[in-house]
Amino acid sequence: MPNIFAYLMIFAWPVLAFVAFRRMPLAMGVSAAMIGAQLLLPSQAAVDLPMIPTYDKVQSGTLAALLVMLAASGNRQAAVGTDAALLPGWLPRSRLMLLCFFGAFATSIVTVLQNAEALHYGPLILPGLRTYDIFSSILSQIMVVLPFLIARRTLATPEAQKMFLIVLTVAGLLYVLPTLYEVRMSPQLNRQIYGFFPASFIQHVRFGGFRPVVFFSHGLKLSLFLAIAFLAALACIRLVKPQLRTRFTLTAAVLFGTLILSKSVGAFLIAFILAPVMIFSPVRIKLLVAAGITAITLTYPVLRGNNLVPVDQMVDLAHNIDSDRAGSLQFRFSQEDVLLEKASQKPFFGWGGWGRSRAYSQYGADISVTDGTWVILFGTGGWTKYVTTFGLLCLPVLLMTWRQKTLKPDASAAAVALLLAGNMIDLIPNSGLLPMTWMMAGALTGRLEWQAAGVSDAEKPAETTKRDGTSLYDPGLREHPVDRPAGTMGPSHVVTSGMSVPTSPKRPKTGNTPYTPKLSKPGSRGV
Repeated sequence: MPNIFAYLMIFAWPVLAFVAFRRMPLAMGVSAAMIGAQLLLPSQAAVDLPMIPTYDKVQSGTLAALLVMLAASGNRQAAVGTDAALLPGWLPRSRLMLLCFFGAFATSIVTVLQNAEALHYGPLILPGLRTYDIFSSILSQIMVVLPFLIARRTLATPEAQKMFLIVLTVAGLLYVLPTLYEVRMSPQLNRQIYGFFPASFIQHVRFGGFRPVVFFSHGLKLSLFLAIAFLAALACIRLVKPQLRTRFTLTAAVLFGTLILSKSVGAFLIAFILAPVMIFSPVRIKLLVAAGITAITLTYPVLRGNNLVPVDQMVDLAHNIDSDRAGSLQFRFSQEDVLLEKASQKPFFGWGGWGRSRAYSQYGADISVTDGTWVILFGTGGWTKYVTTFGLLCLPVLLMTWRQKTLKPDASAAAVALLLAGNMIDLIPNSGLLPMTWMMAGALTGRLEWQAAGVSDAEKPAETTKRDGTSLYDPGLREHPVDRPAGTMGPSHVVTSGMSVPTSPKRPKTGNTPYTPKLSKPGSRGV
């Protein structure tokens, strides 16, 4: 059971993050607030209040990021550079994205209305869903997609996405020491600091050693984070200035070694397969690989239901690595079959929550294990829940790949797309749907809108500076100038909180004070 310090931390984090990150560049502050909550706060400390979603580390990090964003949008001097640009409005502009967005809320309502009956399994009785659950489901859905909406507004520009990749890399590097401590001493930090262990300890004894957990809910999620941080470090090697590339190369090597020691075969394979693509491939190939992966994950239930997934071959391949891992994979596939059989009874809107989508014996015993995010969504909300949720995650990658000839995304957007694709792979066997997953999808959604507005990726209205006045990024990495349609605003304007900000082609070359363009009058025309 979590101790008092665990509950104190989940309530104190929004204030601590606001104080610590509000004077950072906006993209860096929002990313640090959200990712920091996942890395530092306890996973099972939660407060369940009536009518509102459970308050835990996810909500704490989301609230912290929201406060940082609102502080920056209210005070433009709190942020530096183009990363301060906020997309206007809260909702995505794409019709497909809006369809998925509102479809997810409509699905929650219909699912509750179609599951009013109680379920009887011997002595076990699962109550039906009530009208009360509609409000709870809607509020929960809002909290789920809020990281997506925040990232869409704050991580849309090239500089903002570079900052996001750097924050991921630095966060992964800072997590190396506690991870290595648990590799050597066994997963103990969560128990020593917060008073409990979040998962089954036997699941974290692997390959003659220990699988670290630190403050995640399971060691598999920690390994996934290390894999994504490693790939982000590889992306930064090509994005930062030449004098910083050695540091990021060493960071990537350290993260990869730590990932190996975390003893998760799935996360290792994701990193191992995508690393060459991240390092050597041009933007177009990165996007094509990312689109191929997301297309497969989006259609996985169809492939699985029609026996198009090579289950036996995958188990045989796992046998060549380790017999225990093969047994684990075979168990996952068998549980998917059990849960799919139950889900097929209500294929469109699912069974709803409260364990109704799980399989039970005639004596009321729970005989199912839900590992993959896809099968959880498919069971609780049916096809509509799965398509709308995975649509919000996959469509940004697919649309960016489809429109790359006109939008011409740069290396940072392609890197985020490839990271998201790697995360999507993990959603099939595991429940690796994290706030940073939604942040990557939101960042790509915002990038589509930002580039469609006629702002060139090659144009950098103001460079983010360090304290010594030098730029962190390499100005020579400006790729693919956008062909701006006639009638759209030229490169001399940037969208900033709905106002038009003229920029000057001449920038001060010396000094530690960042260049601040003059804002036009509130009534002037914006994008």
